[in-house]
Amino acid sequence: MGTAAIYGRVITADTGRPVKRARVSVSSGELPEGRAAATDRDGHYAIEGLPAGRYTINVSRAGFVSTAYGQRDPLRVGKPLTIREGEQVRGIDFRLPRGSVISGRVFDEDGEPLLGASVRVLRFTYSATGRRLVPAGGGVSDDRGYYRAYGLTPGTYYVAATARLSQDLQARGRGAEPDANAAPVGYAPTYYPGVTSVSEASSVPVGLQQEIPDVDFTLQLVQTARVSGFVAGPEGSPAGGSVTLVPDDERGLAGDVRGSRIQRDGSFVISDVPPGRYVVTARGQDSRSEGPLFASQTVAVVGQDVTGVALTLTQGGQVAGAVTFETTIGTESELPRLTIRAVPLSLSVVGGPGVTRVQQDGSFTISNIPAGPYLIRVAGFSSQWALKGVYVSGRDVSDSPLEVRNNQTTTGVSIVLTDRPTEITGTVVDSQNLAAPDTWVVAFSIDPGAWRPQTRQVQASRADSGGVFHIRGLPPGDYHLVALDDAEQGAWYDPSFLEHVRSSAVRVSVNEGEVRSQPLKLASSQR
Repeated sequence: MGTAAIYGRVITADTGRPVKRARVSVSSGELPEGRAAATDRDGHYAIEGLPAGRYTINVSRAGFVSTAYGQRDPLRVGKPLTIREGEQVRGIDFRLPRGSVISGRVFDEDGEPLLGASVRVLRFTYSATGRRLVPAGGGVSDDRGYYRAYGLTPGTYYVAATARLSQDLQARGRGAEPDANAAPVGYAPTYYPGVTSVSEASSVPVGLQQEIPDVDFTLQLVQTARVSGFVAGPEGSPAGGSVTLVPDDERGLAGDVRGSRIQRDGSFVISDVPPGRYVVTARGQDSRSEGPLFASQTVAVVGQDVTGVALTLTQGGQVAGAVTFETTIGTESELPRLTIRAVPLSLSVVGGPGVTRVQQDGSFTISNIPAGPYLIRVAGFSSQWALKGVYVSGRDVSDSPLEVRNNQTTTGVSIVLTDRPTEITGTVVDSQNLAAPDTWVVAFSIDPGAWRPQTRQVQASRADSGGVFHIRGLPPGDYHLVALDDAEQGAWYDPSFLEHVRSSAVRVSVNEGEVRSQPLKLASSQR
């Protein structure tokens, strides 16, 4: 238990009134489990018994925008607060903005208010797997068709809605009377202002503590279909488990993911499927299997039932190889700590990443990996090492997908670690030539073709309290290097962002084992 403490107050950004029951949390390398406290009726909080360290401080409350200490705006990362042993830091106050709102009405194909539509407000986010459109809020429309999505941070959003038709209306199509021969209809996932493709959708910019009303749109009624088939085990007998229908779109859009249990006879039926391209994935097992079995198939739905989809479950693939070291010092102590991961690059891959430990002789085998594209990564090595490369039969697959196939083994995978990694270091200064602490420094290849998800050729590092940064483990080559103080975390995984900041970057080259010193001046990343 430490002897330092942090004290402060949380008030509303618009009225200055105290915010009670706000959650204030702190974390640091010295306190990885974190510590939290709630504000009292006057908005005050106290977090005591802290060890010395650099702390990130976050504040949250339902209906408000979560805020971090040192944050320029809600989409940026805050700056750490350094406290010494026994120090009592007071006046760490927060002005908590109220969440923004998008509201509007949803209508059916006849212009009538639609009750019970599921409305999702989505925004693009950045991660090592790329730029994805993910839900940020939403709600359900009432009897007047109204919806209201609240608690939103400032940003650019897309609004999408889905709804289910009643069974009798599906059966009769758009006619007034039931018709056994009529094609079933349903509502396609629809984006504001009433389109079925996000590429045609209109974005909704939202400012801080702003309400955007009248985001109204009509759902698109389309002919729907059933996707049905049979799932068998490796021996051909019916298998148990589940089937999922995933939109075949790597951006992670708002299309519904639909699923079905596999029946005792091995059959499955997924109803109310709007037109589109999908991946049918099955996960299950038969009486002889000890672990999960997998199968997948791509189908196109164009308004007519898709029948006879035959899926045969098999064991996933295997990836086998060995870890070697380029070094003159002993490496025996490193091997037991190493883990090898097969990181999936497709959203349609069922199951998580395959993980295995490295054996004492350096060998490894990752078993039962569902078919799909993967990157092979190693973790657990100490700081003196870096990944030099991953090779399959002499082919470098360090930053390109390795295609894994069910029931097949990829052998001869060689993972090479080196104790001669590249390193770029320096100090970031502002326009006054003063050290710029806690800024982001991004290194990215001069080749835009290398700006891919999970690549090692795009890396970012946070400068410390003195503005000093270190980027370690880039593959030898030529890079752009840029320092930014207003970048959204993870934005560098978006190629359009890198294209935007490239003109502000300096060019550097690093060779194997080289430590390159490169001073930097802050640049703007605003677009």
